[in-house]
Amino acid sequence: GKAAEIDAKIKDQGGKVRDLKAAKAEKADIDAAVKVLLELKAEFKSETGSDWKPAEQPKKEKEKGKENKAPEKKADGEKSETQKKRDAKKAEKAAKKAAHKADEGGETAQADDGPDVSAGKYGIQEMNQSKTKNVVQITKIKDLKPKMAGTKVNIRGRLHTSRAKGKQCFFV
Repeated sequence: GKAAEIDAKIKDQGGKVRDLKAAKAEKADIDAAVKVLLELKAEFKSETGSDWKPAEQPKKEKEKGKENKAPEKKADGEKSETQKKRDAKKAEKAAKKAAHKADEGGETAQADDGPDVSAGKYGIQEMNQSKTKNVVQITKIKDLKPKMAGTKVNIRGRLHTSRAKGKQCFFV
């Protein structure tokens, strides 16, 4: 019917607008073509009672099998440029690691040289077997009063997390 004719005109006019845009035509020409297209869409809506929508385009299938392919080796056994770069980076990293270990090993050997100046001053520490029970008066936090300011009190609590920042420490 008439709706099909208007639909064909809209598709034709849409193609013209696309062609003008692709050819980078002047803005005035493009605007005139778009105006005609909008008038056709308004006519379609008055005829059918619904907005014009383009027919669904068939979806193009993506080429499969390209992902996760290993780079092809050259026929004569040579490595590609990217593989050569990777190998050079690995060799450089290994050289740095070996140099760092050599430096680190030299420092520990220097630190271990020389006699222990504190030898004989360590003493023999007795095992802590809770032979004595220290009586400590624990004060509940709810019992703390302003009049207790300046006196030493012991409280008990559980520390979940502490965060150190510079010389300060925060209890969480």
